[in-house]
Amino acid sequence: DDASVWTNVVAITGNVSYDNYIPLKATGRYVRMYGTQRGTQYGYSLYEFEVYGKPAANNCATPSNLYTTDVYETKATLHWDGNGASKFVIQYKTVTAVNWNETTSTSNSITLNNLSCNTPYLYHVQAVCNTTDSSDISASAGFTTLECDINCDPLPTRWSTQDIGDVGVAGSACYNSATGTFELKGSGSDIWDTQDEFRFAYKTIVGDGTIIAHIVDQDNTNEWNKVGIMVRETLAEGSRHAFVAITSGNGVAFQNRTVTDGTSNNYNTGAGVIKAPYWLKLVINGTTYTAYISPDGLNWTQVGDPVDAGFGNGEPVYAGLAITSHDNTALSTAHIDNYSLGGVLALKLISFKGSFTLSKTIALNWITTLDTRTKYFVVQRTKDNWNYTNIDTVVAETNGEFTKNYDATDYHPFQGINYYRLEIADVDGKISYSPIVAVRASNAKAPLMYPNPANTYVNIAPGTDQIKYISVYNIVGRTVLRIANANSQSIIKIPTYSLAKGIYLVEIRTANAVYRDKLVVAN
Repeated sequence: DDASVWTNVVAITGNVSYDNYIPLKATGRYVRMYGTQRGTQYGYSLYEFEVYGKPAANNCATPSNLYTTDVYETKATLHWDGNGASKFVIQYKTVTAVNWNETTSTSNSITLNNLSCNTPYLYHVQAVCNTTDSSDISASAGFTTLECDINCDPLPTRWSTQDIGDVGVAGSACYNSATGTFELKGSGSDIWDTQDEFRFAYKTIVGDGTIIAHIVDQDNTNEWNKVGIMVRETLAEGSRHAFVAITSGNGVAFQNRTVTDGTSNNYNTGAGVIKAPYWLKLVINGTTYTAYISPDGLNWTQVGDPVDAGFGNGEPVYAGLAITSHDNTALSTAHIDNYSLGGVLALKLISFKGSFTLSKTIALNWITTLDTRTKYFVVQRTKDNWNYTNIDTVVAETNGEFTKNYDATDYHPFQGINYYRLEIADVDGKISYSPIVAVRASNAKAPLMYPNPANTYVNIAPGTDQIKYISVYNIVGRTVLRIANANSQSIIKIPTYSLAKGIYLVEIRTANAVYRDKLVVAN
């Protein structure tokens, strides 16, 4: 009924016929033929696949008017019109996730907990009227949780983060730009066998190369908790991957899954003296992955044998840092520094970001390099994450020899969630698309920042919502000031006399929104 959970109606083995007429009795919205083993070396060749029968009676109305309230860092309340039904199936996922999470409700709303902060989500609803009658699945709606309320900077440019698998407690990942240290928090039963539950901080890479990371520390939630370097074929649970990790009590493990949704292989050094702090290295050569460990980052020892995991070899992969607590009810925390990536080729689009400004516009920014054949960018927007409208066209300027910053502004965003993407056209007319950026626009009165340009001081006055705290970032994204509004001041005065002359980004966090705008310091 949902194109996710399937029921086998008939199974055929040893087939030698070129035409199969299969009588069956079943009810469903979707039908598929699932091949499990090909009969020749030439793979599957389907000339036709048709289904005949009578439509099942469906008197159950589809839920409508989906909307969201009380969206915070880790939770949100979803609403819909049930149109007479009293039981509902709700599916939700992050925008980048492959698989849907599922829950049920006996009312026209549900509060989702343990969500990831600063993450766009999609959801849809199906009504269940009785055991034999359920509605069509509603159109999808979306929301984005508030940014992470932690004393840690966002991840570096081009990095993303999300939970993979059915984790019990939402994880997080951030980056201390002053020390060059990643902080990862993640739950999950394990990364091992057929389990695949963890927090992942990653970026997309292409080609051969070497990834090195220094595991600074790791808590002891479980002797089999793991943190280390991972490369994955996809972001779906059960993806093929290679993973070298250190544990709290069982040394270093080199794990890999060479068959999608199959059992992972494991080489483990066993309990002993190998504990954080320790160095890890993963070498990529085509589809072959080799793991190494080192106490000092200079003298390396290979862990297990190289493995041909069957993915990579010039195709984009997801590479970065992974953590699992081996306890799905608790978070494990680790810190990693000296992360380095050498040899691989970065994709042409380095980053694409959006932010809600104090003037209630949405500022979009993207950075490119090595785009010698790019002709122009079309900025596209949608409210439903499905039907996109062009709002701006920007001609490409870079010649491929340097990195280029581009900007665009949406002066009339929708209230609520706005989704943006770039349509990238090259000189041959070929089209590609960027990842999707989700930005929430609020109709609340925005804070006021003055004077701008500033010297000596800049003042921040609240709008409708009380200000929680203010962060100031320099042009490379490093935090230079962070001021908490612990005393609920009506106007917050920020000293700028100690800042160098230039452009800064001011982030103002309230209980319900995050605003960002540029500040010019003219000392």
